This record gives sequence, structure tokens and C-alpha cells, in this order.
Amino acid sequence: FLIQYLVGRSMKELGLETMRRMLSGSSLTSQEILPYAQELEKYGANRTSLTTTMKAEYMTIANEISGVEIVRLFDSTWYLKLLAKSPYHFKRNETKLLFAEEFRSVINNLEQEYYSQTQKSEPFFFYPESILKIIITSNSIGRDLFGTLIFDPDLAVQVALEDFAVRGTQTMLALKAYYRDNGFLPATLEALAPNYLDSNPRDPFDGNALRFSASERVIYSIGENLQETTEDKNREGGTAFRFE
Repeated sequence: FLIQYLVGRSMKELGLETMRRMLSGSSLTSQEILPYAQELEKYGANRTSLTTTMKAEYMTIANEISGVEIVRLFDSTWYLKLLAKSPYHFKRNETKLLFAEEFRSVINNLEQEYYSQTQKSEPFFFYPESILKIIITSNSIGRDLFGTLIFDPDLAVQVALEDFAVRGTQTMLALKAYYRDNGFLPATLEALAPNYLDSNPRDPFDGNALRFSASERVIYSIGENLQETTEDKNREGGTAFRFE
């Protein structure tokens, strides 16, 4: 389920990137451009659907853990297959709890803006150095299973990037329309509201105004580190945090 979401997100970004590239050579008038900016309003990150996706992802894993066929995941190594049947080395409820806590953390973050999130998930890895460590560690198979199956592409960052791609493209459309009407770019994005955008576009990472340099003709985001530096504005072209 999660992979399907990430593929869909990538397809959306390809569409937005194509729109941004076409815009530079467009001869549309401001009246023809602005409806596209308004249409993009509905294409921000869908947190509700993504939350449902994460719940489905957890249920799929939990059902697999509950089934006796879980040992087949380890049939390539005889001792792992054997230990997977052990109530000491493979505790089903404890293993499901590992996944439940991870998914709960991700879902809680999806319900908030990036900058207000207080609980960040940390990568969990259980790579025992020896067979002996596997044998003496409680729920070692469950821990190994968790480290193998958990897939966290930092969805909080992905959602913020998705929103930035949409807001950045909307802003570019509005800037093009402003330029068509006035013959020059505004000094700040505040000049776009309310005639070209309903409100001043916000950076989904920190909630402040989206960054803009009229002289360098770039729109950029503070990014996931939430610390603005000179590099933020001067990133290489084509990065996720900067549009020319």
C-alpha cells in the first residue's frame, strides 16, 4: 500500500514539474493562467487517505504475524526457522506491539504540520553479531522481523515535500500572471494576495511564508532541518526544496 502511495506521489510531482517547465515559455495571459493556480488547490497531500493507507499496512503485517506461516519467512536458514517456533525467540504480541507503536507514531505525525511534530520515529535495527546473541535475546526473531519489514521513508518529510511542490507551482503560476500584468516581478510574495493568490503561500516545513528571491528568480523552502542558510537559496537546480 505504501509503495503505491509513493508511486502516486512521484507521478504527481512529474505532472507539476512538467507544468513548471511549460510555464517558462507560455504565452497565456494572466486571466488564462490563474485558474490553473486555483485548480491546484485540491492537489495537496491527502493526509486522510495516507493515514488509512498506513492502517491498512499495519493490518496486513499484523495478520501475517498472527498466522502460523510466519516461519516461512525464515526457511532459508534452518536455525531461524526453528527459533521462529520458539515462544521465547518469537513473541507474536510483542512483535505486533513493535509495529503498532511505529505506525502509531507515523500516523500521529501525519495529523500535524511538520514543524509542530514532537515525536520523530527513529530507525530500528536488530542485526545480531552472532547466532549466540540471537539465541540469548528475548523475541530476537520478532525484532529481526521488525527491522526487516518496517519501511519508513520519513513520511512527514514526504508529505511536506508534496505540499511544497503544489504550493511552489501555484506560486510560480501567480508570479507569471503578475509579470504578465505588470512587466516585472513583485519584491515579495505578499504582493500576490489577494488578486493572484487567496493568501500568502506558506512553507509547509515551518509554517512561515514561502521563501522567494525576485533578483534570483527562485522560490525555495527552509527544508526539513528547519534552519535557513545561504545554501537553501543557492541549492543546485532541480532539488526538492527549490524551484527556479
